[in-house]
Parts: sequence; structure tokens; C-alpha cells
Amino acid sequence: MKNSLPICIALCIMFTSCSQKQEEGKATVDSMATKQETVISEPVEPDSLTRLQQIKSMVQECDNVFKGKKSECKDGKKTVSEEVNEGEAFSFDQTATKCKDVSGYELHTAYFNGHEWSNTVKIYLKNGIPFFVFSETYSEGSATESRYYFKTKGELLSVLVRENDGMGGDLGKNKTLKSAQEINERVNYFSTWRKDIDEMVK
Repeated sequence: MKNSLPICIALCIMFTSCSQKQEEGKATVDSMATKQETVISEPVEPDSLTRLQQIKSMVQECDNVFKGKKSECKDGKKTVSEEVNEGEAFSFDQTATKCKDVSGYELHTAYFNGHEWSNTVKIYLKNGIPFFVFSETYSEGSATESRYYFKTKGELLSVLVRENDGMGGDLGKNKTLKSAQEINERVNYFSTWRKDIDEMVK
């Protein structure tokens, strides 16, 4: 009987220690499960075909939003000088508009022009990230349409281009740009357009 009390105390200590370790182990497992759930919930970039279908729907939605005039729009312009003949220069007005809606959609448009050339640009954005750009350029007898498609985080997905024969003929079929040089050239155009629009519309 004299030894029963110390034994009981020892057993209680062992039981308490085991219970604490079980609770700690459970907390660790729960923490790992939470982390795993966070990783699983990360959005996955859709494949190219799915993304192109998404963009098509988003362009329609964006156009409908701004046709309904649920947006706030700001206009801007600047005048540039272009030398036409030696010692003779003319001024040309460049204009731009930025429209933004509570849905997160934005539409930035611009009209650039000079001597015997013009370029109309539309930049579609959602939550500040571009998802589609359309450009229409005319220069004497040449005509070009360009379509830029972007991934969900704003990286360039692809660029489609239609051109005529340079002699005033009809536009040809769409072709996807594949060479790095052509793609980089178009990316530079896009960067310049955005910069010019931002300068005109504060």
C-alpha cells in the first residue's frame, strides 16, 4: 500500500505527457493540412484554347459594359510634329480615352496618326491586367490588324496578324507570330501605346 501512491502519481504523469504529445501531433497535422489546402487552392493557368475562349467572352462582356455607359471615362490628347518635306512640318493630334467600370473592366483606346498613316488601338483590361489588345494600322496602301492575347497574369500568350499586299488590297488570313524578333517587335509597340496613353490621360 505504501508504494501505491508513487505508482499512481507516475502513471498520471505518463498519461498527461502522452495526451499532450497527441494534442501536439494533432495540431501539427492540422497545420500541415491547412498549408496543403492553401497550395491546392492556388489558381491554375488554363490551357491556350481555354484561355482564348475566356478572352473572347471577356471582350464581349467588356464591350457590353461600356456600351451601357456604366463606366467613368477620361479623355486626353497631345499634338506631335512630323516633318513631311525637308524643312516643312505638320502638326497631328493624338487622342486617347480611358474608361473604367466597377466590375473591374477597363477599356483604353487611342488614335495615333501622322502624314499618310493612322493607328487605332484598343486595350482591354480586367483588374488592371491586360487580356486583349486590338490594333488597326493604315499607311498609304498598307493595312494591318493585330490581336494580342494575354495569360491570366498578364504575360503574352500569342499575337495574330492580318496584312494586305501593301497595294490597297484586302486583308489576308490571320497568322500567328512565332519568331522571337517579330514577337518582341509587337511587344515594343504595345509598351509604347500604353506609355503614350498614360501620358495623354492622367
